[in-house]
Amino acid sequence: MKKFLWLAVVFGVMAGCENNSETSEASRKTPLTSPPNLTVTIGKETVRPLKGIRTWSVEKEDGTVVVIEVDSNPPWAISTEQEPVDVEAGASVSLAFNSEPISYQVREWDRDQENTLLSTHNELIVSNYDGETVLDVMARWDEGMVYYTMYLNVQ
Repeated sequence: MKKFLWLAVVFGVMAGCENNSETSEASRKTPLTSPPNLTVTIGKETVRPLKGIRTWSVEKEDGTVVVIEVDSNPPWAISTEQEPVDVEAGASVSLAFNSEPISYQVREWDRDQENTLLSTHNELIVSNYDGETVLDVMARWDEGMVYYTMYLNVQ
């Protein structure tokens, strides 16, 4: 009788472990191998922000982790590198990532004063800005963080 009870306990534990293993494997998402792209639509205008500073980690099949860190010019320097995209202040805005981030913030930079952050928001509302505006979107995923910079002329 003791052997039967012991076997029942062992098989019960094994069945429980097997079930948990399948559940955790099924709920695990596929890691992103590179930072997603971002497309911003403001009214009828499509803006493709520049990828700036980013840190990205990818775990290989052998268990090793590859970490990629990329540096770039600061956000406010974009105003010397390209022309702003004209957008209307009342236009609707859509941020489309290839893969949705865990979180993101929209930050406004002073284009004339280096290293001067003017504001931080949890969404992009174009009517918050006036004239030539440098914005970056700081987005975070499990694999890392990416800064996307855009230069707008809000009219």
